[in-house]
Amino acid sequence: MTQDDLIDYTEVTLAFMHNDRLEAESPETANYLASTQYELIRDAVIDGAGWADLPLPLIADALSQGSLAVIHHRSAKWWKVFSAFESEQAQGGAVVGWLAAELEQYLGSVE
Repeated sequence: MTQDDLIDYTEVTLAFMHNDRLEAESPETANYLASTQYELIRDAVIDGAGWADLPLPLIADALSQGSLAVIHHRSAKWWKVFSAFESEQAQGGAVVGWLAAELEQYLGSVE
């Protein structure tokens, strides 16, 4: 499958708030749906709405059950860095540390 093939189909992509507007995060095509939650993106793809880049821990079960499949494309299995940022004035302390450790363990749990 080529990039031109993907452009022919709906991409389901991540969205974020920017200047009080919901913006799609770098869609690959003009034909897209955008959501703020990876779980909703996954569910839309399972329901047949289009294709998406999704983190493996979130889709591992759907892949093993055959609900989802990996598209044979040069970028289908690429690494993406997930980061957590905290301001110097944040008072998260133990809670933020625990949450970061849980997230790191979750993202590293599927190989």
